[in-house]
This record gives sequence, C-alpha cells and structure tokens, in this order.
Amino acid sequence: MDIRTAKADAKASAGRIAAAWSALIGSRVLVAITAMLAIAFAMTLAFSPYRLPPIGFLTPASVGLPIGVDLAKERAAAEDILDAAKRQGGGEKAAELSQRYPMAIPILNWVGLALSLGLTIAGLWAQVRLYRRGIAPV
Repeated sequence: MDIRTAKADAKASAGRIAAAWSALIGSRVLVAITAMLAIAFAMTLAFSPYRLPPIGFLTPASVGLPIGVDLAKERAAAEDILDAAKRQGGGEKAAELSQRYPMAIPILNWVGLALSLGLTIAGLWAQVRLYRRGIAPV
C-alpha cells in the first residue's frame, strides 16, 4: 500500500466520521429535545426564575421512540440510580443547596437556556448542511 492510497483511505474515513457526526447532531429527535429544553428553561425564567424547570415531559414516546420498545434494562438502571440517590439523601442535599444559594437557581436556568439554545442552533445548522448535501436527516 503506497502513500496515495493511505491518504485516500484516511480522507474517506474522515468523511464518513464527519457525516456520521453531522447526522447525529442534526437528528430531528435531538433537535426536538433541545428545543423542548430551551422552551422549558425560557418559560421558567420568565414566570418563576427561582425554580428549576420540570423536565418530566421527556418520556420515550415524546422523544420519538416507538411505544412498544422494551427499555426494561434501562428502566431498572435508572431506578437503581434513583434509589441510590434517595438512600444518600440526594433530594435533601439539593433542597439545602437551593436554599443556601438562592441566586444560583436563576444562573442555572440561564446556563441551561444557553446550552439548549446552542445545541438547538447547532442541530439546525447540521440539518441544513445535510439537506444541502442531499442527505435527509434522521
């Protein structure tokens, strides 16, 4: 294998990696989730800035997964994590932290809004790039 074929292989591989990354970032599901988070942070900042937004609306069905998908292992792992947090007093520690530093909550809301808006814009930009290449985002 000579240097030209190695460079061509490396360039083709880099192109495949870039296309996969662009498809991931530009997926409709990811853009929808980040847009929902941006709306949640913005509404919380507008109407109740000293609370964090509730994000219970993120269910598997709301993010585009089929209802019949079996997520038993993931659900069990999430329940184990929640049980461990309850055993270690995670809720009380979070409440104590928010009471000790009340000005941190609006800052966290602003940071969450900035991150979710940035990810939404990046996802939309990636979708535009995919459409220009003639690739329909997933």
